[in-house]
Amino acid sequence: MLVNKFDCTCIECGVEFKARTMFAKCCGTNCRMRKYRRTEKGKAAVIKSNSRYKAPDINKTCIHCNDRFITPRKTQELCSMCSTLHGTYYAQLKFRLGNSQTIRKYGRASKHAARRFYFAECCIIDGCLNEGHRHHPDYDKPHEIVWLCRQHHKDSHTGKGRSIFTNEEIRRDKKDERYYRAHKALG
Repeated sequence: MLVNKFDCTCIECGVEFKARTMFAKCCGTNCRMRKYRRTEKGKAAVIKSNSRYKAPDINKTCIHCNDRFITPRKTQELCSMCSTLHGTYYAQLKFRLGNSQTIRKYGRASKHAARRFYFAECCIIDGCLNEGHRHHPDYDKPHEIVWLCRQHHKDSHTGKGRSIFTNEEIRRDKKDERYYRAHKALG
């Protein structure tokens, strides 16, 4: 346990006080406080200034467990426990409800791809002979599939490197020798 053992004099108000270190210069926070903050007008100004940064607390009801909780956020719908346990589910649900067209496009494209049987083809980028993965450049047209190798497929989604879908790079001609080589290899 620390004991105040040094006798010191406050340089602000001149009062003698006991300190833990011999280098203490002030007796407490009241002396260090600015003079205008000690008055009633100064205290009111500080309270008014601080109220700008903190919203008033709102009593809300959790949408999952129906418990009441207090929060300064207007958009918060879950209490802290439900937010930890079920927050991801509600965030995904909110996204699905707000972006229903996008979700439908993704679902439609994946269902069309799953219902059709496709033979794997080579990557459509010139000079690349790797086995391709299915890629949908436009989810509104699920039957239009482009074959890209793993690296080019990754680059097309991240947007790295040169543009993959330019007319010079894509050969849609089925008589391309790479197409025949790939199907002969598959048997």
